[in-house]
Amino acid sequence: MLQYICRLFEAGITDKKAVYRKTLVRHARPRFILFFNGTAAFPDHKRMRLSESFEQVAGFEDASLELEIDVYNVNEGWNRSIMESCEELTALGDGRSRAEITLAAVRLAIRDCRDAGLLSDFWDKMRQEEINMLANEWDMQTALEVEREEGFEKGVETVAVNALAKGLPFELIRELTGLDTETITGLSQRAR
Repeated sequence: MLQYICRLFEAGITDKKAVYRKTLVRHARPRFILFFNGTAAFPDHKRMRLSESFEQVAGFEDASLELEIDVYNVNEGWNRSIMESCEELTALGDGRSRAEITLAAVRLAIRDCRDAGLLSDFWDKMRQEEINMLANEWDMQTALEVEREEGFEKGVETVAVNALAKGLPFELIRELTGLDTETITGLSQRAR
């Protein structure tokens, strides 16, 4: 997501001398929206913040960077008004592959942006292969691999929490799980 944000702002600076100016460089006001279509339980709408993913570091409570994203659940039975207003989202069952539907949805969004005069220069400069990359970036094999890795990590953390609850020494837990002392210390709160 951050790479697209950087591209957006980079494309918005048409004056190549802007980085040298002492005056404030103005940008279009962004709004980030994500559609959730996963299988896990998820509410109708949720506002997520990038800072929620930042590691906690003592002495650095405030985030210097923030991004808020409105996430809407577009699974069947959720956000009916969104689903009914977007032909591409309702086309999931019409025989086209998810990749074809996603590419069509990206192209439609680009057309709508151009029609509304939003980021016209950016979309005009973007090559077709970049548009295809935006639509096809999701890789199911990688997604499954990440899901397995996260499951393994959660299992290791569960072992550490159980070991802490039994009173095993930090050093032994670190050796058995491969977790660092800081992570084990954070998990000790859950063991109580």
